[in-house]
Amino acid sequence: MHKARLYVFKATPVGAGPVTHIWRWQLVARNGRIYADSGEAYTTKRKCLHGARLMLSCTDQNTKIVIEDI
Repeated sequence: MHKARLYVFKATPVGAGPVTHIWRWQLVARNGRIYADSGEAYTTKRKCLHGARLMLSCTDQNTKIVIEDI
């Protein structure tokens, strides 16, 4: 079984006006390589997790995913 980690994190946008933070995600393999990332910013953690779960629904079912906040 493969093992990967899904990191969900808060970031500071550049030049976004009144927005103080955004949410993003990355799927990282055991060897540290990034398999996938959000490619877009989310305004809430909930929306970020939803986007990540949509991506995870297309992954290999033998991959164990560990979700972590950083």
